[in-house]
Parts: sequence; structure tokens; C-alpha cells
Amino acid sequence: MFLDRFSEGPYEVIAEYQDIGSGGEDNRPELTKALALARKTGAELLVAKLDRLSRKVSFIAKIMGR
Repeated sequence: MFLDRFSEGPYEVIAEYQDIGSGGEDNRPELTKALALARKTGAELLVAKLDRLSRKVSFIAKIMGR
């Protein structure tokens, strides 16, 4: 697991979400839930691959700017 290898402890995984849609799509209900939880709790969002989050730089910039 990424956290075991690259994160200083202690950490806690509070939820896991999996989108089966493409990074090119805008309708991403699981991503919406994950972002809402991260904002509510102050948690960090960890994604498997950046291109799976989105292929649109503007979308990623919008998420990071909040």
C-alpha cells in the first residue's frame, strides 16, 4: 500500500471510493463524494493515478485550488 511505503504515521484511511468512469468524464458521483468528505474532514485525497482523476488540467487545478 502506498501509505505504508511513503507516508509518515500515524495515518488512518477514513473511506475508499472507486469510480468506474473515465478520467475524461465530468459526471463522477464517487469522486464528488470523496471530495466532499475530504473537505469536510480536512483529509487528504489519495488517487491511484492522476490521469484517472481527470485528463483536464483545468479540472485538477480547480480541485487543488479549493
